[in-house]
Amino acid sequence: MAKDPAFLFYSSDFLVGTMLLSNEEVGQYIRILCLLHQHKGCLSKKELEQGVGAISEKVLKKLELTKHGYQNKRLTEEVLKRSNYCKGRKQNLLGKKKKKPICTPHMESHMENENEDVNRDRDIPISRRFKKPTKEELLSFLKDNKLSVDVNRFLNHYESNGWKVGKNSMKNWQATIRNWAKNSFDNNTQQPTPRRRETNATDIVKKLKSEGTEIFKGTK
Repeated sequence: MAKDPAFLFYSSDFLVGTMLLSNEEVGQYIRILCLLHQHKGCLSKKELEQGVGAISEKVLKKLELTKHGYQNKRLTEEVLKRSNYCKGRKQNLLGKKKKKPICTPHMESHMENENEDVNRDRDIPISRRFKKPTKEELLSFLKDNKLSVDVNRFLNHYESNGWKVGKNSMKNWQATIRNWAKNSFDNNTQQPTPRRRETNATDIVKKLKSEGTEIFKGTK
């Protein structure tokens, strides 16, 4: 096991695991962990006692006797995980320089926690994610629903404002385009364009006469 200047220390697990040890035994135990970490994870009892003195029975139970000497199983696992993680990161960086990123199986398992926050959006159902429509989709929708809208104007307007309705992101383009068709939305103001009342010359003359306009005084 390669020597490493650090290892992961889980304070909550350590406090629970040493709850029944005295303060002196806790100090002895943490020093043993440091010695094991600096000596490739395994030492004989004699070597450990040279560093911490006589080891109490409670502390000795925290260690595991192997053919090579005493080791701490959790420490060994954490050191190995860190070593594999660092190797994987190094390989990944080398792969990026060669434009061929490497992602080994152990890298995937050790980087799961790092990617948790980044991948939260993947939990959103695909059906609920907004996808802006293509021109072909718009034309097909209008045809199927017998609606009339200037598709180019519709696309240009929402492409320019980031597909927002007011201050909110658009959630349903079908409903939006129905509103455009219903209200005859103007491209610039996005307000219903008022329909102009058709008039003719006869209506204008009648109106002027009723108002007593000068040129019509004395006429019937």
